[in-house]
Amino acid sequence: KIPPCAKPCTNKVQHMDEIPILPAGVMMFLVWEDSFHLILRDDKTWIQNPNTRSPVTGGVKHGETFLQAMQRELKAETGLVLSNITRIGVSDKRNCFFFARITGEQKESIILGEGQSFDFYQYSNIPDDTKGAFRKYLDRFPEIFRRMCEDKDFIPVASDLGLNP
Repeated sequence: KIPPCAKPCTNKVQHMDEIPILPAGVMMFLVWEDSFHLILRDDKTWIQNPNTRSPVTGGVKHGETFLQAMQRELKAETGLVLSNITRIGVSDKRNCFFFARITGEQKESIILGEGQSFDFYQYSNIPDDTKGAFRKYLDRFPEIFRRMCEDKDFIPVASDLGLNP
């Protein structure tokens, strides 16, 4: 059922309460102090990029907004329920990127809901086995990712990563 606050959207989603055209996906750049949270994905042949590291990601289900999908995936993969999620923007492939900083207490409460393991990586130590959209954006915009880790006041915006608002 479509939430009452949700509005159907065009191909370029402009608001947090718009429902995207499917297929669509979400990705969270989750930072604690100066490090990114990355999950070592399951080693199963039927999942995308098995046995590699990635941030919290997932697909949008029918009737969900990008924010609802991100909150669902974040809770499923980490156990976290965050209120400080910032939407960065949406790619032309209808993937919506989010950003949040977490406290030490929130870091300690993370559970492994999916994947083989998780850890936090400083920008300079991000493993080479990252794949997919995370690796693509990391390679294209290294200074933005460095700032996400190293500048506690920095919150990325759509234009920083070549995204639609």
